[in-house]
Amino acid sequence: MPTKVLLAVALAALLVPAAALAKSIEVDGPASLAGRGGVRGALHGEQAATVNLRMAGGQIRVTGAAAGLDVRCAGRKVVQGSRTNRRVETVVCKARGAMLVAITSKRFRLVVQSRAFSIQVPEGLGGTLYGNVRLVEPPADDEPAGDRPAAGAPARG
Repeated sequence: MPTKVLLAVALAALLVPAAALAKSIEVDGPASLAGRGGVRGALHGEQAATVNLRMAGGQIRVTGAAAGLDVRCAGRKVVQGSRTNRRVETVVCKARGAMLVAITSKRFRLVVQSRAFSIQVPEGLGGTLYGNVRLVEPPADDEPAGDRPAAGAPARG
């Protein structure tokens, strides 16, 4: 009996598409996003702009037009590879530790798998992202000016 239940659960898991379980979010820059695990999607704009990602290890795959795609990955022990096929370039970066990625293009697709990541989308780019990602609201500037030390003044303590 337990094997039949286990088999039914495994079959149900295969029938439910991963896309149905993924959360989707519409992005219109400027925006800050954060998440854990995986995210995929596409961003596009009228002019080329640079999207910055900060990742806690993992990998990223970026696909776009070979003529206008520039991907730079930085960090310790980062492995970067690229492949061009019919004017479409795919760049893959992998790292075990922290990695910074800068993607400059008008239109591209990305797939990220990381323990934790943050994405900075500049003004002029927008699109849809799917996965475990959420918008990060900027901190509210509601504090009265008297509670903060002035610029250049030593903090009270």
